[in-house]
Amino acid sequence: MTDSPWVRTCVTCGIPQPLGRYRGAATSCKECVRLAARRRRALPRVRREARDRQYRRLYGITIEDYERMGRRQRWRCLICQERAPAGSRLVVDHNHDTGVVRGLLCSRCNTGIGLLGEDPARIIAAAMYLMNHSNHSRHSP
Repeated sequence: MTDSPWVRTCVTCGIPQPLGRYRGAATSCKECVRLAARRRRALPRVRREARDRQYRRLYGITIEDYERMGRRQRWRCLICQERAPAGSRLVVDHNHDTGVVRGLLCSRCNTGIGLLGEDPARIIAAAMYLMNHSNHSRHSP
């Protein structure tokens, strides 16, 4: 199939495709562009840079600050003292009103305090409820 006004040959994969498979005047089809971006994001250096940008934007800290906090906490959640599950990492906990970073938590603990509105009274009430209404041996009387 030769190039026509409605078809363009991708310079990456060499397959002639309809113009709808290209973004604007791009010479590579959307799928090839997507695959190249996925390969690029998989590089450790690129992933680290992206995480650094995210931490700076969201929390005002660098990746080095995050790693320093992690080492100081021995890479354990400040609430449950467990390590992050394999394949995940500790998350940055911060005060949503002030933006101040409090430390690193596992995602379960961070989600729990977030769902309880970061309200200490509500968190204590939830703990008391569990202590009074469960027969788990994990809590102390």
